[in-house]
Amino acid sequence: MSSQHPSSLTLGKWIGRGQAFAMSAHHSLVAQALCWKEIHDSGEYKSTGLSWEEFCNAEIGLSRTQVEALIAGLEEFGETYCRLSEIVRVSAETYRALAPKIEGEAIEIDGEMVPIAAENAARIRGAVHRMRSELCEAHQRPRPKDPVIRIHTRLESCVAAVCGLSARTLEVSQKDALRSSIETSVLRLMEISERLAA
Repeated sequence: MSSQHPSSLTLGKWIGRGQAFAMSAHHSLVAQALCWKEIHDSGEYKSTGLSWEEFCNAEIGLSRTQVEALIAGLEEFGETYCRLSEIVRVSAETYRALAPKIEGEAIEIDGEMVPIAAENAARIRGAVHRMRSELCEAHQRPRPKDPVIRIHTRLESCVAAVCGLSARTLEVSQKDALRSSIETSVLRLMEISERLAA
């Protein structure tokens, strides 16, 4: 009879799945990120005697920061974030800025919806690099002193994040919660708008 601890067997299965997905050409990063999230959330990695950071380096082959960034992106933005990350490294900030241009598994580039796929990698990388440059320039520009301009920018960023979240496959309870949040916010904003018009 094997003396292996059940948790070690479970961890082995998750590592094996992650490695198998890494060998697959289609949507591998999505599947790997899901495996990494399960290993992290379950705490199975602790059975190796390694810290989470050591486990990422030794077993996954990426830094803890890289793994956690992919997991966080998957949780916040959904699978499209990982598919885009297979083509070009993209930070959460850049993805939020790109979100209004993303529909399903395509990204708008120069007015055309381009599938997020390896064959379009050059165009997609170019679009992401342009967005990064624009964000960098925006950070370097002095922040506007006008509070209305500042709040307008923040509202646009929030709306973009909501758009990105709504494009994900959500559970019914998550959809209900998001819709409730949107409706409550819209009502409050309408009340403010009416007060300003008075």
